[in-house]
Amino acid sequence: MKLLIVTPYFYPKIGGLENYAWNFSKELQRKFNVEIIVITANHKDKKDIIEVINGIKIYRLAPLFKVSNTPIHPLWFLKIKKIIKNEKPNVINAHTPVPFIADMASLAKMHVPFIVTYHAYSLYKYNFSFLNLIIKAYKLVENNLFRNADKIIVVSDTIIPIIPNKYKNKVIPIYNAIKQKKEIKKYSTNNNCEIIFIGNLDKTHEWKGLLELLEAISILAKQDKNVCLSVIGDGTNKKFYEDYVKKNNLEKNVTFFGKKEGKEKERYLQYAKVGIIYPKSSNDAFPTVALEYWQNKIPIIVADIKPLNSLFVDNKTAFFVEANNPVALAKAIEKVLKNETLQNELAFWGYNEFVEKYKLETQTDKLFAILQEVAK
Repeated sequence: MKLLIVTPYFYPKIGGLENYAWNFSKELQRKFNVEIIVITANHKDKKDIIEVINGIKIYRLAPLFKVSNTPIHPLWFLKIKKIIKNEKPNVINAHTPVPFIADMASLAKMHVPFIVTYHAYSLYKYNFSFLNLIIKAYKLVENNLFRNADKIIVVSDTIIPIIPNKYKNKVIPIYNAIKQKKEIKKYSTNNNCEIIFIGNLDKTHEWKGLLELLEAISILAKQDKNVCLSVIGDGTNKKFYEDYVKKNNLEKNVTFFGKKEGKEKERYLQYAKVGIIYPKSSNDAFPTVALEYWQNKIPIIVADIKPLNSLFVDNKTAFFVEANNPVALAKAIEKVLKNETLQNELAFWGYNEFVEKYKLETQTDKLFAILQEVAK
């Protein structure tokens, strides 16, 4: 089988959607010998390139411009159509709801079976009124994407209610998933940070709530000078966050480690006692970082906001805290860090949730079955 994946961005660019597409691509390739071809935006240069990573052929198309985080080029329809004609895939799988590139693929697909994988609960941005007007207009176009799809994959059950009723018969959940590790290592923190935040630090991702977390750390540092936060990730807004740390004399409490992958990231996860997921808006349907926290038996503190409060169970798979409230977040962090019994319970139930529902091996079997079905 030859599978063509169309996605706004792809590895080595890191994010929830990118990780999902990358992880499933590798597993389909390894387990079922699926040939993977990728069409994506060139996130580094303003030219079209073709490269091969891990045996995956990647067409990186240069965008003419970007709106927020959305790459756009008016000629992509023709380019995608040409690639489809040359590559002759059995199935096309477009990842969205980042607009445009998936829409172009749905129009250019010819008679190739077409699957949409939908990743977000909401596209609307926190405090971006102009962008929200554009998004509102795009939601009308999005119906065409659903109409052209043979199947609609959702990465979380929380997305199903936002799919229009007339397309719900096409919906199949293939949960966000990561590969299960053979061994979970946990170490004493000693001089390492007990709190961890992993996320994109771009300006367009400020809704993830890092500033509010830094404000909470500032509150905690006045009570405990040893409180410590590791920030894993990079982006255009990193200097803004670093300036906030300097301005508030938090250099000993907050460390920015940049983007980390693989064993480098694992090192920070092995020491953490609490992981933070604290968005201000309902964009994330299923943050991949939750799986990393759960698998590494790290208790999660999560914003009590849709759809996360449907994904997690309060005081079981995560500890809920009011969104956009640094004072409440500081109290929640203090409570979890000081209560070892609570830490152990959150870690136990979170790990069980991961093993039962979110292993990459299990979800890949489901995905391959769908690919076989639509390819017939």
